[in-house]
Amino acid sequence: VGVVLDNGEELRARTIVSAINPATTFLDLVGPRGIDTGFMRKVKNIRMKGDAAKLHLALDRPPQFTGADAADHKGRLVIAPSPDHVERAFNPSKYGEFSPEPAMEITLPSLADPSLAPDGACVLSAVVQYAPYQLKEGWNAGKPKFLEAILARLEAYAPGIGKTVRHAELLTPADIEKRYRMP
Repeated sequence: VGVVLDNGEELRARTIVSAINPATTFLDLVGPRGIDTGFMRKVKNIRMKGDAAKLHLALDRPPQFTGADAADHKGRLVIAPSPDHVERAFNPSKYGEFSPEPAMEITLPSLADPSLAPDGACVLSAVVQYAPYQLKEGWNAGKPKFLEAILARLEAYAPGIGKTVRHAELLTPADIEKRYRMP
């Protein structure tokens, strides 16, 4: 058993451990040759469609979240005011829709590592929960609307944040799967 690296070097071992998803490991990297067809069928039928989106914002300045002091901004901020809100944020995803008030986890990594943004600027990273893998209207049409809903939600908790956005990147579950090969 072994692996071949990009540079052509071959490494042999009794056991190979993969830290990526089983579909990518067995279907793309290992391939069907030499693997039991029943096992391959099981791998092909694993349901792994993610339901989280990832938002990256480049901001002119750090946002000021209502009810959070400066020390809180260096940690993880969660926008999910109640268990009922989380349930309401989840429900639309069951029908191929996104929530107009999504739940999200936010970090401001440039506050901990200022080298990530120009002086005075800030990077915001958010995991936005319950984004359906397949949006009913399609992500090409729906992504701008979802970004608008997310920014409106952020605005409710960090007034004025919308005016500081210089660049936004929103990765849907399908985008994440394609870019990082992780469903």
